[in-house]
Amino acid sequence: MAEPRPADDTTPPRRSRSTRRRVKRAVAALGCVALAIWVLFFANRSARQVGQLTLTPPGGPPVALTLWAADPLVELPFTTDTKWVQCGGKRWRLHGRSFGNAAGPVAVSPDLSQAVVHSSFEGGEFPAVVIDVRSGDMQRANRWSDYAGQEWTMRRWHTALEPLTDDELMRELRSGDQARFRAACDELERRTFVNAHWTMYATAALDPNLSKHQRRYLPYLLYHGDDVRYGAQMTGIFAKTADSDPQVRLFAAWALCELAQVEPGREFDLLAVWRRGPDAADAEVKAVRAWWVSNAKPEYWEGATASSTTQPVQLPVGVPGQ
Repeated sequence: MAEPRPADDTTPPRRSRSTRRRVKRAVAALGCVALAIWVLFFANRSARQVGQLTLTPPGGPPVALTLWAADPLVELPFTTDTKWVQCGGKRWRLHGRSFGNAAGPVAVSPDLSQAVVHSSFEGGEFPAVVIDVRSGDMQRANRWSDYAGQEWTMRRWHTALEPLTDDELMRELRSGDQARFRAACDELERRTFVNAHWTMYATAALDPNLSKHQRRYLPYLLYHGDDVRYGAQMTGIFAKTADSDPQVRLFAAWALCELAQVEPGREFDLLAVWRRGPDAADAEVKAVRAWWVSNAKPEYWEGATASSTTQPVQLPVGVPGQ
């Protein structure tokens, strides 16, 4: 009868049940953390088409270039959507979520055989991708090429709402429907910002039909597309806190709070303040102005002169700069 084999002293002991449970819990926790990071920084909502440009090269059929955007599933401060351009079955990402990025115009060659889609960062526009219109092939563009100087035609993206007037767009904006709201924003971002938009945006912001999320997007439509740097934008908004229209004054003060990059932060409920009456609204505006001048960089408010408002800008008593 064969003798039993001696135990192998080198065999590692089996883990106890409690150890295995701890390992499983640790793996599950790491998985939850990884999922949370992915949701916060990488997960997107469904993509939507935000622009289109149709080109017809000589001897060929019309070709559509389309611009697409995907909003983050969870919106974080100082982030934007992701945009890409598509031609046929091929596409090219123009930018990710970094704040200040946007899609720029399209340069079209004189023979309509090539298109160069530009990207934009804080007002500066740079060539991003060269597209062969006939084949749809794409390749990275020379960032420093001056296509306008080479007699290429600069064209803007078109949206489905392009034929609408500003007033009609504002009705879309205030519809309460998220899809109509974003479509209106996509078209407004392509239009030159003018002084008349202040009253329109202020009225929309005070419309209870808008959701809180939609209302908080409106300040980002101010001064868009005009190559206005952040400091000049803040100065312009600060100047409007002295406007003759009480709605504009309050909206401008609220917009400063929404866009502020200074600490400590300040915020207030726009609708709640407006409903308390004009005295409460003006008191809030005055408090925001005093806080802004005391906390923000001087270049964000010192340039707000009487020429940029319908009333002289009055600095609060006892603050720097008087």
